[in-house]
Amino acid sequence: MMNIESHDAAQVSGNPLLLTINQVAGLLNLGRTKTYEIVRSGKIKSLKVGSRRLIRPEDVRKYVAEVSENQPEDWS
Repeated sequence: MMNIESHDAAQVSGNPLLLTINQVAGLLNLGRTKTYEIVRSGKIKSLKVGSRRLIRPEDVRKYVAEVSENQPEDWS
């Protein structure tokens, strides 16, 4: 179980433990619809908390790393 001190430290340092779809969309420079599409496809793992869909920052990083690895070398 997480203690209160580590939770407070995460919030104070500006690093939330979970992100909303809007926050993830902003980080990825994508729209909400595209972000929901990616999450629904399972490319970014998410958690359901009540009626909210939330995403761990490390899952966003993992998605970006996978997309980067799968980019073609030549864009032409």
